[in-house]
Amino acid sequence: MRDLGGEQSLREIWENYYKGTEGIIYVFDASDLNQQRIEESRQTFEQLVEEEELQDVPILIFANKQDKEQKLSKKDVENIFCDSIPMGGVFAVVECSVHNVGALTKGIEWIVSKIPQEKK
Repeated sequence: MRDLGGEQSLREIWENYYKGTEGIIYVFDASDLNQQRIEESRQTFEQLVEEEELQDVPILIFANKQDKEQKLSKKDVENIFCDSIPMGGVFAVVECSVHNVGALTKGIEWIVSKIPQEKK
């Protein structure tokens, strides 16, 4: 497992880690309601899932910061990202926050269950 960070300068090195990827966990700040940043995240995600080496891997999107009063719902996050998922792609959106370890565990268990046995 690798945490590659989302800053623009770090995105340039992401491709160095695509080979052998068995799943993607994309953490989205659901409390950031700025439309420009939402669109930037959607475009970044779209570019990521279009990479040839990342086809056919399960994708988990953590809709993070669900403990905040102002936030996007699971359905909102699905609407932002679902059109970017390749046809037939396996993905899930899980609402989470640092205060809800159960949701984090649920997401990790889901993605592990989607990785083919021979790769585990």
